[in-house]
Amino acid sequence: MFNLHDNLRSVCISHIKDVDGCVCAALVFRLLGGRFVLVNYGNLQQELKKIRRNTELLYICDLGLNETVLEDLRRIREFAEVVYIDHHPMDEELREELVNLGVELVHDTRECAGVLTYHKFREALPWKAGLLAAYAAISDNTESGPLAQELLSHFDRQLILFESMLLSHALERAKEVSFKRFVVSKLAEMEYPHRIKGVSELALEGIERSVALLETLPSKVKKVGRVGYVEMEGSSGTVASLIITACDVDVGISYKCLPEKNVCDISIRGAADLELDLSKLASRIARSVGGFGGGHPKASGARVPSDGIQRFVEEFIAKVNSSN
Repeated sequence: MFNLHDNLRSVCISHIKDVDGCVCAALVFRLLGGRFVLVNYGNLQQELKKIRRNTELLYICDLGLNETVLEDLRRIREFAEVVYIDHHPMDEELREELVNLGVELVHDTRECAGVLTYHKFREALPWKAGLLAAYAAISDNTESGPLAQELLSHFDRQLILFESMLLSHALERAKEVSFKRFVVSKLAEMEYPHRIKGVSELALEGIERSVALLETLPSKVKKVGRVGYVEMEGSSGTVASLIITACDVDVGISYKCLPEKNVCDISIRGAADLELDLSKLASRIARSVGGFGGGHPKASGARVPSDGIQRFVEEFIAKVNSSN
């Protein structure tokens, strides 16, 4: 097998939603073996609580953390090393707390987590691992980062764009965690996305759905000034992005409610020329209604109690429309 350190009892917890998180999991698994867990923000803490003393090394990748994880990390640090690789904006108080716990931080908001993971391990990885990092940079719109620019200059751009597109649409369309785990395992074997069984078919389904959404969203989205919002099932991140195009607004908000958990998951996207930091706004308003949020200045998200969704949307819209 390809693992270099099978003696290490390692775990990688990475973001399940997109190419970046899956690439991180593939690179860490390629190098360290052990096991990987794909999570979203709703079950991150649940998975952290499952980490026991048979773990010696924990990687957390492409997941914007907040103070709610500190208790679990404090417990885990009693028996394991912890490495946190991420690119989401980080509160300085949280950074200080993580450093004090002895967590190794690999953090840069200019890059995606996949590129940061690759850069950390590049000497021990095969050259094809750079392709995976390139897929992550393209898919996460961080190709202008200094490490990403240097990396992408070594590969054929059309190939990277094609493989990134297939992988991105397939992962967004995939419903089963088992399929995403399968994709990660194949990426760890340095397989090209178009050769991974099921990727091309799912990608085409995803593209067709995006086109259909562009045609139907104008009749479903509620527009209030510079903001469009809708409650809709499916990939809310994709829907939020398409709202900007289909409805000619500066900010798109898509949310879906999970009655069994009494919460609503929210995705927020901003136009390229938007000067408002959506991540900070999502975090502040989510906390005010008993939830949490964060992300990037133009791509953020939140999870709030079901009874707080209306207030969250109303306050978010008011803030965007009152800004310059």
